[in-house]
Amino acid sequence: MPQFASWQSYRQFARRVKLERRYFRDAELERFCKTVIATSVKRTRRLDEGTVLCRSQRGEYEGPSRPGEIDNDDQPFPLLPPRMIPRHNRALEGRANPKGISYLYVASDQKTAVAESRAGIGEAVSVGFFKVVRHLRVVDCSVQAAEFPTFYFNEPSPKKRAIAVWSDIDRAFSHPVNRSDDAAEYVPTQILAELFKCSGFDGIVYRSSLAEGHNLVLFDLKAAALTWCCLVQVTKFNIEFEQSSNPYVVDGGKISWNTMEIVGPVKKSKKRVTGQ
Repeated sequence: MPQFASWQSYRQFARRVKLERRYFRDAELERFCKTVIATSVKRTRRLDEGTVLCRSQRGEYEGPSRPGEIDNDDQPFPLLPPRMIPRHNRALEGRANPKGISYLYVASDQKTAVAESRAGIGEAVSVGFFKVVRHLRVVDCSVQAAEFPTFYFNEPSPKKRAIAVWSDIDRAFSHPVNRSDDAAEYVPTQILAELFKCSGFDGIVYRSSLAEGHNLVLFDLKAAALTWCCLVQVTKFNIEFEQSSNPYVVDGGKISWNTMEIVGPVKKSKKRVTGQ
């Protein structure tokens, strides 16, 4: 079975396709993609027909009345299907899809779906429940994925390299998307999504960075059908964070930073210490 050349293989792949080349892969990029598919075998999962998934959209229906004869004045109502189901060929840049190609982004449960909407307290969120209409074959990037980035001084075993690479892939898909993000930031995961799609997968599973559940991307908009939709209101949320840089210290109006320039193994001293 093909093996990743390094535990940093995904990071190297991401840097190259963002900054060097993306539409025509050289031998090194091609080897990485083939290794991803080869090692995806242990991460292949079956999503059974009838599985219920959730999709959220911020907002509520603001029309004068419900479709039909029922008056909806002053009564909250969830967004209608045209807003809950992605429009074909009208997609913006996404973590898995390039502009113009629509995928169905859903979550494993309602709480995760609402969290992924990133709605504020008091904001209305429409939650649609989608039922999978056929058995689906998906790749689960979260299998054995480490919660935090891995670092090795020396190349580990092939098994540990694979776990490190797939952990990076899982985090890359899980990274929250912002409207202000540079579209180039999506390129690595968009390429992998298309790679999975062309290799016969129906979708991708990855961990949510905002809740305890999982997110899913289904390549076929008709793979799951909207069965019902409700309106919820966010009442509270928990904030968790981790430090992302070294702090600075202010002493007498002067700012100083704690920095680390070189990290390496401690060299053993050749001097022999004798007791007195």
